[in-house]
Amino acid sequence: MRKKFNPEKVSLKYPKIPILDIHYYGLKGYGIADKGINRGHPKFHIIDEWSLFSVAALISSPESPYRLIDTLKFDGGELPFKVKYIGRVHRTLGYFYYRGIQEWIPTLNSDTILSTNFNPNCSGCSFCSRIECSPAESKKSLKNISGKEGIELVVRNGVNLKSIDKITVVTGIFKSEEQTINQIRDIAKTASGYGFKGRILYIGSQIRTPEGIKRILETLGNIPFKYAYTTETFTNRDKMHHSKRISLEEAIHNIHTIKEGGVENLEYTYIPGIDSLEKFLETAPKLVGIAKPHLSIFRPATKEQSNLPCAEFLNNPVDYLCQMRFVYERLYGGQI
Repeated sequence: MRKKFNPEKVSLKYPKIPILDIHYYGLKGYGIADKGINRGHPKFHIIDEWSLFSVAALISSPESPYRLIDTLKFDGGELPFKVKYIGRVHRTLGYFYYRGIQEWIPTLNSDTILSTNFNPNCSGCSFCSRIECSPAESKKSLKNISGKEGIELVVRNGVNLKSIDKITVVTGIFKSEEQTINQIRDIAKTASGYGFKGRILYIGSQIRTPEGIKRILETLGNIPFKYAYTTETFTNRDKMHHSKRISLEEAIHNIHTIKEGGVENLEYTYIPGIDSLEKFLETAPKLVGIAKPHLSIFRPATKEQSNLPCAEFLNNPVDYLCQMRFVYERLYGGQI
């Protein structure tokens, strides 16, 4: 049975975690009850004097203590920090989106980030919560476009690439490592032609041979490169997309290969909520010193996904996330 969420009691148990963070974990774990979800995904910023978090509900969660009425409420009352309602997100199979100064709000990271996905025809993993990869949306089948075409589309839509600090490249599933490298190359080359002088972050797992790592680094040259290898879960590997359905041992081997190939800024993507805390504790220490976690807390994109998380997360998501946070901070020597 799901435990009733009491933020004040959680704050007493974990006094070092700010109340804003506790409510952020609550929003992730319990979702938002929203009778108007069919009009679009509601997006909010929750803000105190130190931090900002963005939250978007992909489905309505009728039993949640968080409700969208005229604004975001908790158990019918006001939240103890600033809440800014951004509006409803109608992105389906989106080509790109911003995170940064466009919304006129200070962020935790001063970077202006352009996230791109110019290869959206990916059926995704069973627990994927990205809007453009959710099963209902992928059926709409949007033709893939090249990196060059994608960046030119971004520019035509008014993005000034001179003001972008980082381009995140989410490639979906390509036929080969070579095609993936070419897509990143075309994005970087075309963006540079429009004045982009920032960094490239690749989120994926298709570049994993020593030859591929060498080529991508040579191709990007002086452009700073970060790689977030899509690991997602330590235990539920059978729920990965078939092209990524490799053993955990092989995934860790690939991360080692990428690191040894010369990628200094290396992360592994991980979804808190899927693995039990016991299984998480067994594996997370093995990656310390090789890669840092790139975290995306589980959130269902469909009602069918609501039962995918482990029992600990389903029953008491906030306590689960607080415990995992302390483990990661201990492993990596502070906040990450």
